[in-house]
Amino acid sequence: MLKCNLDLILAKKKYEGFMLDLNGNKVKPTKTNLAIALGVVKQQVTMWTSNTAYPRMDTLYRMAKILGVSTDELYTFEESEEEIQKHREEIAKRLKEEEEKSKKRKKEYQLAKQQKKE
Repeated sequence: MLKCNLDLILAKKKYEGFMLDLNGNKVKPTKTNLAIALGVVKQQVTMWTSNTAYPRMDTLYRMAKILGVSTDELYTFEESEEEIQKHREEIAKRLKEEEEKSKKRKKEYQLAKQQKKE
């Protein structure tokens, strides 16, 4: 699952004294001011930070540029223990299926090879 780091980035930028440029006016980096800079409503930014919605790619790039961070910094990929376990089970299942296919192909090859000798 993608986890939004926007709240952390905004807090860090405020602490560093970073200011957003809104048409020549320097303002603090808040959700509201970021929304204005991006041309979206504040509720949209709030939805991004609560992981109930994700920004479009072009908005993500503009947000990174406005805040002076990389797009990778805006979101982190995190998996819960349940997701990790489910992923492991899926891999184990695919490995077992591939092993069975391999055994079947090997038997077919040996049978074909034996029939060729006869």
